[in-house]
Amino acid sequence: MTIACCAGLSNGELKTIGEWSMIFDTHAHYDDEAFDTDREEILSGLSSHGIKKIVNIGVDIPTSKNSIELAEIYDFIYAVIGFHPSEVGSMTEDDIDWLRAHVYKNVSSDERIKPEEIKDKEKNDKVIAIGEIGLDYHWSESEEENNNQQHWFRRQIALAKTDRKGSPPGLYQMLHHHSAHVYQISSIILRLF
Repeated sequence: MTIACCAGLSNGELKTIGEWSMIFDTHAHYDDEAFDTDREEILSGLSSHGIKKIVNIGVDIPTSKNSIELAEIYDFIYAVIGFHPSEVGSMTEDDIDWLRAHVYKNVSSDERIKPEEIKDKEKNDKVIAIGEIGLDYHWSESEEENNNQQHWFRRQIALAKTDRKGSPPGLYQMLHHHSAHVYQISSIILRLF
């Protein structure tokens, strides 16, 4: 089996690589409004083109909710939930509690969980990572924005670092970075120790 990121072909056609391979689309946003008119048709046809697994990525609470909903509908879709660096401007600890709650099964769409409230919740195997987290200084207009991105990047790393019951190993992290390589890499290295 080959695991690869799905990429568009120059002629616009999607081709199956062969019976021996499987394409794993590691970064999708099928919840985007651009797919509202033909989402079902597209998603139902992917398997016949060799695309067997998809990771749909949230960038804030509404898109994270959408990613979870898609993962619940389609057995081949998995959700990544979190805040993209360009979306952290109004993020609060309440949002961290929402993310924490939604790595579990049987929670309402608006439910939030504090760390001390985690008891015997069953993990949601369809939520596989916290992301698309990171730093994006390219569009940032001030040092204050950069500092805010750093803060919420560290908070989301901390959330992912502990597992659903509060001890390692934790969730995967899907990272985004743009014009912030040194700080992001140092944050990741410091997280490892």
